[in-house]
Amino acid sequence: MFTTPYRPPAPPNGTGHCPRCGHPVIWCLTTARRLQPVNRQRDPTGNTAIHQDVVGRWRSRGLTRERPTPEGAEVLHIPHAATCPAPRPAPARQPRRR
Repeated sequence: MFTTPYRPPAPPNGTGHCPRCGHPVIWCLTTARRLQPVNRQRDPTGNTAIHQDVVGRWRSRGLTRERPTPEGAEVLHIPHAATCPAPRPAPARQPRRR
């Protein structure tokens, strides 16, 4: 019997919704290979440049001192974490040991 190796599902990429507040977002892959939701609306004051690569994946990068402006097909957006009305809960504090 022929079996194929298990492959985990692909992470979300592209348009979607925030799981906490339900607002529309674009799920992007960062240069550190992590998922980052950004607001769907372009914002000239944003600090995250996003673009679609040649295979259609959304990519994002933060603006830096070395690369402070959008390049090529990149457009500016704001990370959704900065504007989400239902932010991530704070981690539970560990009790102090005596």
